Amino acid sequence: MSLPSAPHCSILTRLTKWSHTGLAQKRVGIRVQCPIESPDWDTPMVPDIAWVQDKNYYRAHPTASEVQLIIEVADQSTLVEDCEVKMEILARAKVPEYWVVNLHDCLVYVFRKPGAMAYQEIRTLSFKDELSPAAFPELKLPVLSLLAVP
Repeated sequence: MSLPSAPHCSILTRLTKWSHTGLAQKRVGIRVQCPIESPDWDTPMVPDIAWVQDKNYYRAHPTASEVQLIIEVADQSTLVEDCEVKMEILARAKVPEYWVVNLHDCLVYVFRKPGAMAYQEIRTLSFKDELSPAAFPELKLPVLSLLAVP
């Protein structure tokens, strides 16, 4: 496994700060690059960010049923896996919402309403759009501020 790029780490840091700030008064746990398990998976998934039920996971990792949102930051080498393979796995596990930040094309893909093999709602957001999680629509993150190069 190769080390994440500087842009990947920068976006991951921005998303983590936004998550902590926006969810400070909510009962949601934020996990960064920590495993999520499912009895249907051979191995745990380790997403960049997961919003999970706010409880103590000392004895076991959260399961897919405890996840509200998974976010992956993807560069060209991981984009197909994130948008196709992981998307299908997460939809089948009924994870309600999944975001993929496409670093190469400066887009964010938002997957909602999981179905049997895929998400029923897929949106592509660009610089002019705002991200807003379905579970907390009052939280807003302009894509421009997420992907802008300082």
